[in-house]
This record gives sequence, structure tokens and C-alpha cells, in this order.
Amino acid sequence: MQARCLMDRLFERLPLAISLPHAGREVPGPLAKLCRLGADRISAAADLESGAIFRPLADIVEVFVTTKVARVIVDPNRAEDDRRRDGVVKTHASGEDAVFRRPLAETEIEGLIWRYHRPYHAALARSAARQRFGLDCHTRPAAAAPQGAGKPAPRPRAWLGNAGGRSCSQETLDGLTQCLGKYLGGPVAINRHDDDGYITWSRPGGIPWVELAVSQGQWMSLTDKRAAVRAALIEFCKQSKLL
Repeated sequence: MQARCLMDRLFERLPLAISLPHAGREVPGPLAKLCRLGADRISAAADLESGAIFRPLADIVEVFVTTKVARVIVDPNRAEDDRRRDGVVKTHASGEDAVFRRPLAETEIEGLIWRYHRPYHAALARSAARQRFGLDCHTRPAAAAPQGAGKPAPRPRAWLGNAGGRSCSQETLDGLTQCLGKYLGGPVAINRHDDDGYITWSRPGGIPWVELAVSQGQWMSLTDKRAAVRAALIEFCKQSKLL
């Protein structure tokens, strides 16, 4: 009877909002001639593994917001006024690899924000407000880039960030950390210096948010990572009395 009750509740979906901002790789038509990056380079700059792991979770959560637009064109995880090279509309994919054949005018940048960035955040704010918890989802390389002549530093199985305590309580973060560590089979880091993007800080809908990044390491297949994250979120919702 208890198992049947849990299945009935899961059929109603987990009361979570999931944001998946970096899995797209499309270049909007009007920019096709201006973009100097080929399809391979655009895909390399995207977080395609996050799509493989998190997109199927759309079937079990109440809110799932993503975009088809490539992050090198418009990045939903940056603030509207972020005009850095790696800002909301990027000038460079990495290093000196320029995205566009010429600098975009401010009117062009504002147009991209109006068409793609604002609708993404409007959808999150509108739908997340009716949920209990939000997750902004990513993957990251298994090892950090080496410093100087050093070797690449291994990273944990996953990272969680709560904007230094501003986007959700430490108790909630600890509960999610425990669940993810259990199913991913390894350590989960908390609040590293690069673990919180704009979505976590802005807290769409005014609910608690956490940034979640899963390692791209090969200790598990993508299918197994997806199953592990799914099981961890179900357990987290049960333990936190969200279900």
C-alpha cells in the first residue's frame, strides 16, 4: 500500500521546477550569416550532456524550461546587463574564438534579449511560483583545467550551489547533497566559487533554488546518471516532505 501511494504521488509529478539553459545548439535564422562558428564548434560550446541527463526528467516534474538556442548566442544563465565576453550575448566562445563576424550593435543585443532571454525567465518566474523547489541543471568536465605546469585536478561527482546561502537553506542543500551522493556513488561539492549562475541568484518565482552540475566523468553511463539523478530527486522530495 505504501509503494502504491508513492506511485500515485509520482504520477502527479514532483513539485519541482527544472531549468536547463545550456543544452541548445540552434542559431536563429537572422544570425546565421553573422555567426562565424560552425555546427561542430557550437555543439562543443553547448552542454549537450545536460540534455541527455536532465531532459527526460521533464516527464516527472511539474515545470521544465529549456531553450533550443545555443548558449554562445544567448545565455539564459547571465543577467541582461552582463556585457562581458562570456555575458548574456557572447562575443567569444572561448579564448580568441569570436562568435560573430562583426560586433553586434546594442540594438541587436537588446533584440536577442527580448526574443530569447526574457521569455525564458518569464516562463520560469510564472510557472516556478507554483512549485516548491527549483533546480538549474548543468554538467561539467570531470577535471579542472591545470594551473601552470600542474596536472588536471579531479572533480567530484556533482556540485551544488545555493548562492552562498541566499537561494535556499543549508538544511535543504545538505539533504539534496546526501541524496545525490548516495545514488551517484561519490562526493558532492557545495558552494564552490563558480557554482552559482544568474538563475540561482535571481530565484525565479521566489522559491528556493539550487544549481546542480553533474560531472562528465565516465564512472557511469549517461543512462545511469539520468537514473541516479531521478532516484535522488524522488528521495529528496520524500525526505523534505515535498511530496
